[in-house]
Amino acid sequence: MPGGSILREPRHRRIPPILDQSPTLTDAVFAIPGDLATPTGGYGYDRRVLELMTSYGIGARALTLPASFPSPSSADLAETERLLTGVKPDTVLMVDGLAFAVLPDSLLQRLASKRIIALVHHPLCLESGLDAARRVALKASETAALRYAHHVIVTSRATLRTLVADFGVPEKRITVAEPGTDPALRASGTGTPLQLLAVGAVSPRKAYDVLVTALEPLADLDWRLTIAGALDRNAKAVAALQSQIAHSPRRTGRCAVRRYVRLPAGARRTLTRRQPASARSTRGRSVGAGAMASAVANSSGVP
Repeated sequence: MPGGSILREPRHRRIPPILDQSPTLTDAVFAIPGDLATPTGGYGYDRRVLELMTSYGIGARALTLPASFPSPSSADLAETERLLTGVKPDTVLMVDGLAFAVLPDSLLQRLASKRIIALVHHPLCLESGLDAARRVALKASETAALRYAHHVIVTSRATLRTLVADFGVPEKRITVAEPGTDPALRASGTGTPLQLLAVGAVSPRKAYDVLVTALEPLADLDWRLTIAGALDRNAKAVAALQSQIAHSPRRTGRCAVRRYVRLPAGARRTLTRRQPASARSTRGRSVGAGAMASAVANSSGVP
């Protein structure tokens, strides 16, 4: 597969010729920190990667790394080293960027003989709320780590451009596998009050404070906002957001921050809506699985 290429899933899945074979062509281990069942977009992407790899002839399995990444303790790094060095030599090793970006050079040297694929959702140094020293340290660490990757998979064209321009990764070593959508029925709405739903972990980068502030001029309208996402990623951001809501009489009672949300019955009433032709390239797939599978197969030495 050409490096730096961008492939989406066609409406009717076409398995690349080199992968349309049986039995499994290659084995892969996908190392992911924390609980794979965590309800976030990044973990959802990883789950679907594992699900789809088998349909492309890749024998993939998850390898759970400690949840403390990207700030692992010494004990967690030792456990990570034990797990990663235990992967068989003939197995492709995929590592989620949340961990890969901060793996120490000493460990990466031990892994140098393995066929490593790094999955970069978002460079860690670009996360909001970091102090200058932490940002510089993460940039240096991720730049160094990416030199050990045989191939890099990113989830957007923007990240590809960033890795080429700012991290020195050759474009030919990068594959873009964009998230897509599964076919779904469209919610019919809940009537009044207008229900607004924002989904995602509460962290500075999500800028929920901006959203809540933007709703201030709409105080005369009948609306409710529910922010649903992980509350354990940034305690300061959660506390600040809850305080912002609590100290604004106009928003109190209209805004709620929750880890999970149960939609009202009206929101579950759905109707079918045909997607426009421009949206069908990713129908039925949540990731560009063909692009990713080809990258894994090529890293395994399949001609």
